[in-house]
Amino acid sequence: MYRVVHGAAPSYLTELCEPCLDARLRSTSRGDFIIPRSNRHLADSSFSVAAPSAWNRLPTNIRNCPTLATFLTKLKAHLFTVSFSH
Repeated sequence: MYRVVHGAAPSYLTELCEPCLDARLRSTSRGDFIIPRSNRHLADSSFSVAAPSAWNRLPTNIRNCPTLATFLTKLKAHLFTVSFSH
């Protein structure tokens, strides 16, 4: 998703992710993506549903990293914190 947001992902992945563009919503200012509704549990694991869901759940300071290396470092630290805090 980081590469989708920054235009470095292949077009077939970029086409699956639609940014929220409704100016009336807070999610637009946060850079959230629209999560397509699915009727089947299996469809929830598809890239078009799972990737925007995971991206939208990340803290803003991680999503706004200026480089991929910084993003990956902060993401790793965040995931360790989340998984070992329980």
